[in-house]
Order: sequence, then C-alpha cells, then structure tokens
Amino acid sequence: LHKWGAHQGPVAALVREPNGPALLSAGADGVVKIWSEFPESPRSLATSLQPTPLIAGSADGQTLVAAQNDG
Repeated sequence: LHKWGAHQGPVAALVREPNGPALLSAGADGVVKIWSEFPESPRSLATSLQPTPLIAGSADGQTLVAAQNDG
C-alpha cells in the first residue's frame, strides 16, 4: 500500500477510466488529476477555487467531464 499526497485536502471523487488503466481524482481543493503512470506523479488537468465533487471520463478516453456544485 502506498500513499500519495496529490490533493490539498480530501479527495471528493475517484473514478477509473472506462477503457484504460488511468484513475481520475478530483479534490476538495478544486484540482482534477489523472493518474496513468504509477507510481509517477499525476498530471493536473484543471483547477478552480471550488471543490470538484463530480468527474467522469468518456469510453474512448478522449473526454473528461468535471462538475462543481456552486449554484
């Protein structure tokens, strides 16, 4: 078991890429990351000042959707 410190605060969402080995994570810090090369550091895909609790990837691995609950 290995622990990575990628988000400042809790992870709000974690999903597996539908047809690939990558994991997508979204944090309460507003950062979305893609984890594809373990144990390498993840790539940041998007940042905002609001928590990002919802993420999903398309079946072809070409699209990432992130949503916030900011009203």
